[in-house]
Amino acid sequence: MDTRCASGPTGIRSGPTGIRGGPTGTRGGPRGTRGGPRGIRGGPRGTGGGLRGTGGTPGVSDIRGGSRSQGTGAPYRVPAITVESREVIRRSRFITVLGRAESRADATRFLEKVRERHPGATHYCWAFNAGPPGSAAQVGMSDAGEPRGTAGRPMLNALLHSGLGEVVAVCARYYGGVKLGTGGLMRAYAGGVKQALEICPAAKKENQKFVRIRISYDSVSRVEHVLRVLGAEIEERTFGTDVGLRVLVAAERCTELEAAIAEATGGHGVISDPGD
Repeated sequence: MDTRCASGPTGIRSGPTGIRGGPTGTRGGPRGTRGGPRGIRGGPRGTGGGLRGTGGTPGVSDIRGGSRSQGTGAPYRVPAITVESREVIRRSRFITVLGRAESRADATRFLEKVRERHPGATHYCWAFNAGPPGSAAQVGMSDAGEPRGTAGRPMLNALLHSGLGEVVAVCARYYGGVKLGTGGLMRAYAGGVKQALEICPAAKKENQKFVRIRISYDSVSRVEHVLRVLGAEIEERTFGTDVGLRVLVAAERCTELEAAIAEATGGHGVISDPGD
């Protein structure tokens, strides 16, 4: 997983530091001294949108939205890689990890990876939007034991106003012994997400669909060339009296694909919608 890291007030980025092979940068923490994690170690605690047990599985009240985003409508921007932002505020360390989540299941897996990567934090607060930018149809959040409304909601608000879709953020907080108060917590969690967003490159997500193509063996190389030119991906191949291809293509290029396949096969290629 390609990961970038940032921390500190000056916004200075540096070269790679070897976090999973991905580029990172460093910024110094805003104030205070770095203290090791204290207080409750292990999994997050609390109720009211917290995580159940020690396994990190989101509770029913923590998460809304279900299946993977179908990418309908106009293309939009999504996180291209996973990035990490670090900040020390009054001896508490805040490590915010931000990346892509196309579904509730993706967000859950992302949370577990952060827990594994940064064990022993006092809280693992999180938020995600698995749909298009600004849409609240597939969102979830958790304060994970922090006072109600001081972590998950500020993080989610930052995500919804980021211009990115299919995005998840998890903040691991190592308590430093000094209480920040309600306002301080809200600023810290929202600020960590905003820092991570600043260093996160975006990729364009297009509305895509699957189609099935049936062609003769002698036209395979020409059709494969057409698919490469149109940026379509072959997901499955079947072989019988002819060749069947299950292809993922940008919906807006389907008409162009049909014309190109007809030309490459002399009008003998067949394209159909598999319904999945």
